[in-house]
Amino acid sequence: MALVSIIVIAYNNENISTALLSASQQIYSNIEVIVVDDGSNDQTYSLIEEFALSDKRVKCVKNKINLGRSASRNVGLSLSAGEYFVFLDSDDFLPASSVKEQLDIAIADQVDIVFGKTTAIDIEKNLEVSHYTDHIINKTLNNIGVKQKPNLINNNQIVGRLYKKDYVAKNNIRFPDNRRNAEDLYFNYFSLMQGAAVSTAPNVNSYVYKVGNYLNTGSKNKICDARDNLLEILNHAI
Repeated sequence: MALVSIIVIAYNNENISTALLSASQQIYSNIEVIVVDDGSNDQTYSLIEEFALSDKRVKCVKNKINLGRSASRNVGLSLSAGEYFVFLDSDDFLPASSVKEQLDIAIADQVDIVFGKTTAIDIEKNLEVSHYTDHIINKTLNNIGVKQKPNLINNNQIVGRLYKKDYVAKNNIRFPDNRRNAEDLYFNYFSLMQGAAVSTAPNVNSYVYKVGNYLNTGSKNKICDARDNLLEILNHAI
């Protein structure tokens, strides 16, 4: 059975237990949960350590200072030992069959990345809403490349999918340490543009995203990082 790493990053989120439980309760049991606390100054890391005592598959580390999302994801990747990996943000959660269903497809199709369906929940109204990836991951496709479905590039999130670690490592795909935000834009592009074999699975509910979290709050730094990542992507494309 292939080991799958679930990589979680957290910063000052004392409600992290829902995310951790969703990882721990996957019906596919051969997992490890790598939790990177990005220098929280509240009780977040204590809660993570307490949870780790209840499940030996959970491994946690705390950055000495706040490094940002990009560097923290790189820490998680470096610590992971799985043949495959998924990302989970600390304010979201994974459906119980998420890892198993995506892994089954990855093995059957012999692909590097599996895109599943993201379910979006409006946390203020407590109801399901449309997600921008719905029109991208809208058809079952097996073992294709980005040339066959170019709009995969527009799916800038990195959650809701499973990656083969060997493919990512061989192509030296990392997050930009010099930028703290908009890291998903960068990683998505370069993970697809190195010849990735991809399957899409709109019938697999792989991720539950809470609308209204960190990613929906704007700031000058986030906008500038997104701009710089986009410029690097455009320079590579040209």
